[in-house]
Amino acid sequence: TLHASLEENYGTIEKSEKEIQRLELLLEDQKQDFKDKLEEERAQLANQVAALQIANELLQDQLNQVREFQHNKETLEGDLANLKDKLSQQAEAHARDVSAFDRKKAIDIDQLRKDMQRNIKETREMLKARTKDQLDSTTKRTIMENEQMATELHFQSKETERLLDRNQALMEENVQLRRNLLIHKDLENELARRTHVYQRLLKKMNEKMKVDAASTDQSRELNLTGGSEMGRENEDSVAGGNSRDFQGFNELTDKLHRQLEENDGKLQTVRREFAQYRRDHATLTQLQDQSTRLIISALYELKNQKEQMPFPPASYDPESDWQFANMTGKQKEYFFRVLLEKLNSSMCGNCFPSGPNAASTGSLPLIGKQGPQETQGSHFSQFLWSVATHGGAPSTHGHAHKEMVSQGAQTETSTADPCLQEGLWNPKTRAGHKDSPTVSPNMVTGGVRTWGTKAKTQRHRII
Repeated sequence: TLHASLEENYGTIEKSEKEIQRLELLLEDQKQDFKDKLEEERAQLANQVAALQIANELLQDQLNQVREFQHNKETLEGDLANLKDKLSQQAEAHARDVSAFDRKKAIDIDQLRKDMQRNIKETREMLKARTKDQLDSTTKRTIMENEQMATELHFQSKETERLLDRNQALMEENVQLRRNLLIHKDLENELARRTHVYQRLLKKMNEKMKVDAASTDQSRELNLTGGSEMGRENEDSVAGGNSRDFQGFNELTDKLHRQLEENDGKLQTVRREFAQYRRDHATLTQLQDQSTRLIISALYELKNQKEQMPFPPASYDPESDWQFANMTGKQKEYFFRVLLEKLNSSMCGNCFPSGPNAASTGSLPLIGKQGPQETQGSHFSQFLWSVATHGGAPSTHGHAHKEMVSQGAQTETSTADPCLQEGLWNPKTRAGHKDSPTVSPNMVTGGVRTWGTKAKTQRHRII
């Protein structure tokens, strides 16, 4: 056993020595590998250091160049600032010199002018004295009388021109005031008629609203009563199986629905009529603009003369000067004719009342009656109708007939309104316009387009 143990130990020792040798060889190999890697890394690091040194040198050179550029820039900026200061100083000195020269020049010119005037005056006085010494007393008196007469004639001429200008201005103002008077009368009649119509319309609207409110309350009560009856009838039907009461309740419900839809339709009708009233009122308000009245009055005068000469006139020259102050009378007439066509084409459909049509639920109610003496141009709407139909009277087809009444007392103007300061609106100057000629429809004719149709009320659609 001892020998076996020794042999076993010797075997183990040999194995251990072999293992130690193998490990030593492996260690030597690893050391050699690490040495090779270390050499490679050292070589790489040396290359990187060399590259970085080269880059550092380049950057250092660039830094030196930048510093040199900054130094040069600061030097140049300082020189530029000095030059600018010198330039401003030289400019100020030059401006002072120029101002001094200008003052000296003005003083010299003024002195020269005074010397020349003094010399001319002395020469004139000397020549007058010589002339007076050479003339006798009769000639001197004649010259004095001629000078006095010339002065008086000059004064009389100026006074005559002033009076003629004043007379022309007064005549033009008189014509303008007459135009404004006629237009204001037509506007007053139309506004009074519309005001009366709208007052009656508002009254009817209030009555309709009251009736609708009462019918709505009644329908609600019927609905509540019908609901209670329906509950009782449901109990009876459950108990006895009778279904006829349900049919009655359904009929009552349908009836209430129809009444509610009719009330909604009436409300929509009233709203549309009120919107139409507001549009008409806005249109009439726009017609009161002073500039519009002036243009319309000028166009009325031109349209009265359109039958006397053709358009464009024979003297119309498209190459002539088109400033209004330099136009001839015929050129101005043709200009206003074209302006009338532009205004007519730009009018909206609601700006004019349409001709008499059959009565509808959406039309305004008839008011009052009109006397036979007021049928010729007494109302603005009839006047516009005659203009659109070239002087013709409104047609009365069917049984429709337009009846109007003048209600001038319903309008009211504030005392601060500029319209109340002159013309027809001023009570003090109103008496001076009674002899103005009445504007008739036959006075104004022209190619006015046909007017639009009247607004129609549509029933509420049942869904």
